[in-house]
Amino acid sequence: MKKKLSLPARSLCGLVIGAAVTTSAAKSGLTVRQIAEPTGFSMSRVSRIMTGHGPVRPTDVAVLSMVFGWPPELRTYLCGLATQTHRTHWLYDHTDTQAADMLALLESVSTNVTTYAPLLVPRRLRTTAYDQHIRSGAFADIERPAAPSEPGGTYFLDTHVLTRPGIPEDIRNHQLAHLLQRADDDLTLRVVPPGAHYRGIEPFRLLAVIRGEHVVHLEHHTATLLLHHHADTATYTTFTQTLQTVALDPAATRHLIAGLLVRPT
Repeated sequence: MKKKLSLPARSLCGLVIGAAVTTSAAKSGLTVRQIAEPTGFSMSRVSRIMTGHGPVRPTDVAVLSMVFGWPPELRTYLCGLATQTHRTHWLYDHTDTQAADMLALLESVSTNVTTYAPLLVPRRLRTTAYDQHIRSGAFADIERPAAPSEPGGTYFLDTHVLTRPGIPEDIRNHQLAHLLQRADDDLTLRVVPPGAHYRGIEPFRLLAVIRGEHVVHLEHHTATLLLHHHADTATYTTFTQTLQTVALDPAATRHLIAGLLVRPT
């Protein structure tokens, strides 16, 4: 018997709409059958919409909105996406709040979010003092000021991030202690050791979403870029596999960070 292949989703828009339906179904406790009956859709069509594999029109979004009771702003946003399902990547100016909306929906159905940080501690892992020092102009910070939150995830930090010159000792020490605490809580922290640095790979986040689909999240000084097409994401998925091989394991990472802490005399 031939193994059934998992085909890629039709578009990033389809994934986001599917994420909204999947999240709403989970919150309301509705099954695929219970969604299909009031909409008049077949169960297979509902499943394809939820996984981003089926075509979806603004009228379909409007019908689903009535089932889930979506607020007008969400319905309008998703209807807009349904008119652009041909797009495979998205570029947002930092003044556009839709980037945060799209990321939040994608994160809600992600099985894992991998972050690579070769320059600075990612914003989600920063102490207030570290973040303020970075944003004061001491370094070029390219992360969005109001980045969406994410549960857990895997973080790869270059060793240089932990020892970067220009960070006052007290701020760095507090930041290192905070990383140790976070590593013991809800995330996986791994350090890329000296000698394994990679030039030309910018900071990125790799979201593993529905059925193994991947979305790459990149930040620039003025814009957010989301990639979905396999030809665009392959470099990042391959690089992530390399990081899994060369980075210190979580226990060795905690030991390294603990050794960098400056103990009071």
